[in-house]
Amino acid sequence: MADSKQKIAIIIQRYGTKVNGGAEVHCRLIAEALAIDYDVTVLTTCAKEYTTWKPEFSVGEYIENNVTIKRFANEPRGSKAKLRYIRHKITNRLWYNYLLPGKGLKNFAEKIFPSIKIIENDYNEWLKLQGPYSKTLVDFLSNNSNQFAVYIFFSMLYYPTAVGIHHVKEKSILIPTLHNEKASLYPMYSGVINAAQWLFYNTEIEKKLAESMYDVSHKQNDIVGVGITVPTFNETSIATVSIKTDYILCLGRIDANKGSYKLIEYFIKFKKNNNFKNLKLVMVGNASKPPKQFPDVIYTGFVDEYTKLQLLINCKCLVVPSKYESLSMVLLEAFYYKKPVIVNELCEVLQYHIVKSKAGYSYTSYQEFEERLQSLIQNPILCNQLGQLGYDYVNTHYNWSTIMAKFKKVINSISLTT
Repeated sequence: MADSKQKIAIIIQRYGTKVNGGAEVHCRLIAEALAIDYDVTVLTTCAKEYTTWKPEFSVGEYIENNVTIKRFANEPRGSKAKLRYIRHKITNRLWYNYLLPGKGLKNFAEKIFPSIKIIENDYNEWLKLQGPYSKTLVDFLSNNSNQFAVYIFFSMLYYPTAVGIHHVKEKSILIPTLHNEKASLYPMYSGVINAAQWLFYNTEIEKKLAESMYDVSHKQNDIVGVGITVPTFNETSIATVSIKTDYILCLGRIDANKGSYKLIEYFIKFKKNNNFKNLKLVMVGNASKPPKQFPDVIYTGFVDEYTKLQLLINCKCLVVPSKYESLSMVLLEAFYYKKPVIVNELCEVLQYHIVKSKAGYSYTSYQEFEERLQSLIQNPILCNQLGQLGYDYVNTHYNWSTIMAKFKKVINSISLTT
């Protein structure tokens, strides 16, 4: 009976089948897998897009793929100018801490330059501006700490997790989705990651990064990741986008921080320098700003899961240009569907997957990008060989039975001790 299932809460900034983003898809897959054996409720906001946090969904309770979604009101993203000011203030303070050895010198500098002094309110303001700010979600956690056996938090840099985890820390699992970015070094995040009862990292690389940033080597932790789910579709499913020529594919948010525009620049140069007349670059995902139009670049916007799968199955290869990934769901999906992958070598996690799987290539410059892409476009036998290696890698390291066993073990452990 459903009522006898243990109740699990998952907290994340955005959620739903209509929400794209690596951490958000990762969360949804975990929630749906856990829902087989647990009564799962996702506590989230009404935001759909991370660029605005605009509350596009309605407050309330919904059911989606056997998962209860409880949405709380949130404020749209605040002033970018104010966010930059607070970021600048906190970053400068970190430099002062580094350059001024000793409390006396710091106090002297703060008397002369009062604006450099960081107070707790600055950190609180940063978290609110970072967003999505939802007082009602955090209040719910504070007032319902006994409603669920375990609370699983995703993405430690965002407000719901960074603030919410402190209300249920004895029952918490944190999946940090940590990147090597400046904000991760802000002092309050050490408190966030140390509040967790358990840490679930996506890769060994992420674990090493966390332990280099924070004093967490003593914390209970495991490398967990996510499994790859083979979606089922009915016979009437129709792809909303169909590409009739050869193409390479980029899946995910179109954003400078994701390397999207550098990839477009490289591809346009590639087309000028090489005789692949019909080859296109297909960019799938919402854009943070209206992208420039080029004859050989196709922007699809956000697409449904069936369309995404068809585009992946029929591409020549997947390119992941981001420098900031903690796992990369799209890479693992490409591996599962036996597609070779080209990644940005500056992302340690992506490079880790390539080295371990031997199922693709990495690049650090245009010249390397060109060489890697040429070899894949010209050699279908090589593509098939790399595709098989990727498939084997995913089946070995990212299968659901192993991942769910790790979740169940820790959920049971927390339940017995709280």
